Amino acid sequence: LIAMRMIEVVVTGKTTGRILDNPVCKWIGKYNYEIYLWQYPVLLIAGIVGCSGTWYFYCLQIIVILILSIWSGTVGSWLISLVK
Repeated sequence: LIAMRMIEVVVTGKTTGRILDNPVCKWIGKYNYEIYLWQYPVLLIAGIVGCSGTWYFYCLQIIVILILSIWSGTVGSWLISLVK
């Protein structure tokens, strides 16, 4: 994504681009850290349990990572709002 952003800025001369202003990129940016935190534990547990090697297990792992990321991001935001 960084390379895409750099190419867009160089080619168009704009500082804000259409590529990274779409809702998908904004959502990934919002939950990026949570996705990073959850991906290794989910993949490790799936490997230990034996839930890997087929496409539907990979899809299931992605879904579990996204659900846990949304949950932890929401709980984290809620806890921060309590402190403020």
